[in-house]
Amino acid sequence: MVTNNYQRGNRVRLDGETIQQHALDIRARDFSIKAYYTSENTGNNSFNYRPLGENIDMAFKKSGQWWNDYTAAFNSAYNSTGTPTYQNVNASLDAARSSADNGRYIPGTAAFDSVRNKIIHTNNWDTVGAQMLLKSAFVHVEGQYDWSHIIPFIQILTGANYRNYIVTPDGNNYVNPGAYANPKLANKDFHYYSYGWFIQATKQLFDEKLRMLKSEKNVFVKKRK
Repeated sequence: MVTNNYQRGNRVRLDGETIQQHALDIRARDFSIKAYYTSENTGNNSFNYRPLGENIDMAFKKSGQWWNDYTAAFNSAYNSTGTPTYQNVNASLDAARSSADNGRYIPGTAAFDSVRNKIIHTNNWDTVGAQMLLKSAFVHVEGQYDWSHIIPFIQILTGANYRNYIVTPDGNNYVNPGAYANPKLANKDFHYYSYGWFIQATKQLFDEKLRMLKSEKNVFVKKRK
């Protein structure tokens, strides 16, 4: 479990993030199979500082209303000072800011803490929240088989692999592409997966002084809703 702050495009608080990694490795004389599973979950208490700060302000007063209040207070203070001077402008700016900010949530108060906690646990960065709900995983399986004991005069090696990236859309970092056409897919996991195979034939000649090798590979990448 991880608790930490880190910087990317924005500053992020990870609080209770969990990462799981599992592996399975089976080996025998003629074959091997490996499987991996990794998952990540940021938990319910992680959040993005930028929308947290913005939406605390928005919870106090929407931007349009703040600017209207600021403008009205500035005009009132400016027009009441008589002959305009540089000092009058500065005083009017201070009065306008004080008026527009009246009632703003102050850090360290119960009201501020209540609004902050609500925003941290709301998953909508655009207007009301800052919660980070990232869940993702991938599964990878690969294996190969050596046919030498069946076909002794030539070494034939075959193999295949499969990987699936599983993404849970959160509406902020990741959005299911299919949701643009079908809104019902907005909360449904989407997948990017790849798979491939190869076959390789090797023949030793002239007392193993010359080796002839032929191989073929195919890789496929697809997206699945």
